[in-house]
Amino acid sequence: VKRVAFSVSGKLSFIFKIPVNNVKPKINTTSQLFEDAYRNINELLLELHTSTEGLINGQSRKLLKQYGLNEVAHEKRKLWPIRLLSCFNNPLVLLLLFLAIISLITKDISTAGIIFMMVLLSVLIRFFEENQAYNAAESLRSMVRTTCTVIRKGKPKEIDLKLVVPGDIVRLSAGDLVPADVRMIQSKDLFVNQSLLTGESLPIEKHAVLPNEKGDNVFELQNMCFMGTNVESGV
Repeated sequence: VKRVAFSVSGKLSFIFKIPVNNVKPKINTTSQLFEDAYRNINELLLELHTSTEGLINGQSRKLLKQYGLNEVAHEKRKLWPIRLLSCFNNPLVLLLLFLAIISLITKDISTAGIIFMMVLLSVLIRFFEENQAYNAAESLRSMVRTTCTVIRKGKPKEIDLKLVVPGDIVRLSAGDLVPADVRMIQSKDLFVNQSLLTGESLPIEKHAVLPNEKGDNVFELQNMCFMGTNVESGV
């Protein structure tokens, strides 16, 4: 997990526990979310060695090297021989193979050869089509660039969302994607859509006031926003 300082349209907030592909959580994430929600924001900033002026470029490069990219881990693509063999895992293909084996047992070589050719052609077509579809999807994904605005040395700077590092101060506005779980510092009429996580159709109001009572549902913490949700209005 990562922790990052965060702001919404100039109003500072606090990001923490960003899942990344090469960092394994060593603590109970939900418990830590509750703990950080009730902590003093100055303590959190001090812990991350940052301030409202943000990081300097040297710090961000060091942290990026230490923690890796701010992106969700994806399953590694299987090797092509395994993908090719998986194409045989089809009821129709298995049925044809069974019929081909029966033909061989009955010494009907010509029929078995025709069936084997049909199976091979079908599997190869499926394999190449799936491979082309995957490559096309990856090409489109590489064209989509999600960015966010961070504060570096007191000045706003637009960077790729995956380059956000612990201690960054990030600025959001309506319509922006929340790049991580966040602890609010200041906000005004801030409404966030959490339907991706909770299924609620209406946006939830968020503010920087510390909760009065401890609850048991982390998504009900009003001084926190969560990665993958989006800002609908407010600052």
